[in-house]
Amino acid sequence: MPYCPLPLPANRKGFTLVELLIALALLALMSLLSWRGLESVLRSRDAATQIQDRNLGITSAINQLAADLRNSNPQKISLPQAGNTHLMFIRFVSDANGAQREARVNWMLLNNQLIRNTQELENPASSFTQIALDHVENMSLRLFSGGRWLKPEEIAATRNTNVSEVQGIAIQLSLKEGDINRSFLVGGL
Repeated sequence: MPYCPLPLPANRKGFTLVELLIALALLALMSLLSWRGLESVLRSRDAATQIQDRNLGITSAINQLAADLRNSNPQKISLPQAGNTHLMFIRFVSDANGAQREARVNWMLLNNQLIRNTQELENPASSFTQIALDHVENMSLRLFSGGRWLKPEEIAATRNTNVSEVQGIAIQLSLKEGDINRSFLVGGL
């Protein structure tokens, strides 16, 4: 006798097992793609945060140097014998009462760190040292004096003679991200 399937009822509800397995496979694939997409977004966010933090550190160091030089005494700026990676000058500091005092400020490159040291001249025990910026490969300085820019070797040659009042300073910081070149006026000029 030939096989004759039973007729299906017209009001049949539900899915077959094959349809459910296909739907589950599609849902698993979509969740896997979503998870990978979210992981990629989080990785990008972490990288962007690191770059933003680095840029904030660079900006903070440059702004601090600019503030120091803006409040400096143009006649008391020197590049000590340590070479072209050390800048020393006298800066005016105001206290809470508005009285101005002088402080010696040193910016130096030491062990790939740009270091800022301040010390009040009236109170030598008030020395404060901070790391202004990490991962600095090199620092180069030029002084603007007598109407022209002095190169490092010219500055070294004039150490024994009197350099006229410094009107500006140019600094070049070599970082792994690239070079930063900034020029500053000295003493609020």
